Amino acid sequence: MFAGTILLAWVLMLQFDTTSVQLPEFTDPPIAYGHLSDEKTDPYLVRGKLPEKGADVRAARRWPDVRSCLIRSERKAERPDLRKMDWGKMRREEDIEVCLFRIAASLRSPEAMRDWFVSQGMQRVRVSVLAKTPNVYTEDMWVVQAINYFSTGKTFRASVIPWRYWIMFISRSEDFGAAFSKDGTVSGTVYFDNNIL
Repeated sequence: MFAGTILLAWVLMLQFDTTSVQLPEFTDPPIAYGHLSDEKTDPYLVRGKLPEKGADVRAARRWPDVRSCLIRSERKAERPDLRKMDWGKMRREEDIEVCLFRIAASLRSPEAMRDWFVSQGMQRVRVSVLAKTPNVYTEDMWVVQAINYFSTGKTFRASVIPWRYWIMFISRSEDFGAAFSKDGTVSGTVYFDNNIL
């Protein structure tokens, strides 16, 4: 009886769930890109180095190229629209970071990445210069940052419904970033939720 009630509540919550991101209708042309990145052309990097953590290595294998990060209709397209990321498959921080890396490596410019974040409906998107930092970045970097405030009622990270609402309750926002060297090479991406704990 109790299990049936829980299951019924879960099904009802699924019907009224509006927090996962729905891609907007894109009416303007896709953002231009030079190539479609993959692990061979643009190996996934964490702070400019190959990943060492097991979760990062597994995510890089799970998302081997930029096409794998896109919605099904774009994966086989001759010129896929990189704005159509499959947010519903992004369950872990590492998933988002690898797919952001794949998209940034395809776009190859901070300005194009800024336009990509704006196309996703994120707020406070900005490009800034990050000064050379010993043991982290060996040169000045362009950093593109974007924020999704939870006051919008949407979250980009997919998770089971009760957990998703809990994340939105304890968090202020989701933060996204991509770091580019002066030649357009991506040295890393980041995702985290800005929580109050």
